[in-house]
Amino acid sequence: MEKAFEKLQIKDDFMFSVIMRNPKFCKPFLERILGIKISRI
Repeated sequence: MEKAFEKLQIKDDFMFSVIMRNPKFCKPFLERILGIKISRI
């Protein structure tokens, strides 16, 4: 089943993998979830 890019959410495998592969997005995402500052990834 295909979804439009605009309808993807973080729980979708594709969107999650895109965020986790890019440190520019991954670091702030993890900091917000964990509630701590991360010095580097």
